[in-house]
Amino acid sequence: YSQKVYLLKMVGVFYMNVWCMNLKDNRNEETIKTFDKAKKCFDDKILAVGWADVSAENAEDHLKQLEEYYKNDIKELRKIRQTFIALNSMKKGDLVWVYNPHDKKYYIIRIRDGTLKMHSEKEYKEKDISVYIEFDKCICVGNYIELNKYIDYRRIISRRVLRPCKNEDVITITQKIFEEMYEK
Repeated sequence: YSQKVYLLKMVGVFYMNVWCMNLKDNRNEETIKTFDKAKKCFDDKILAVGWADVSAENAEDHLKQLEEYYKNDIKELRKIRQTFIALNSMKKGDLVWVYNPHDKKYYIIRIRDGTLKMHSEKEYKEKDISVYIEFDKCICVGNYIELNKYIDYRRIISRRVLRPCKNEDVITITQKIFEEMYEK
């Protein structure tokens, strides 16, 4: 973080983090599964991660079960741990860039309260949805051509499930876009 951001946090000024999330369903190559997962997330106002291979009552138990289930797959285990660390770092008011494969548009989503929740119902497991976080506002910025008026879309793509944006330009532009479009 820059010195300015650090000082703002030190004096308690509200500062939102910016994230990039990929809602892709990686269980197989069927694109329709990714569409189903993304549609369910947008319909239910949630940002969800997959790994619905195990059943648990809460996010903490889910992570423990996943660590046991994937103990021999170091690469997958690293991905799971990075994702859960990021999810646990999200807080109320944070902004998240998400690409919706249904309409091929980019959205900025605002996190509602930062509490991790768990879906273990069959309907959600079939769509590779397990742990999720709720959002309260979703603003459509547009397709990649419309988005390029503000920012190069390649700067907000997440190759991981979830990653923080650390580039201050991206953070500032995201906050500005959200504020301008939220007021409309």
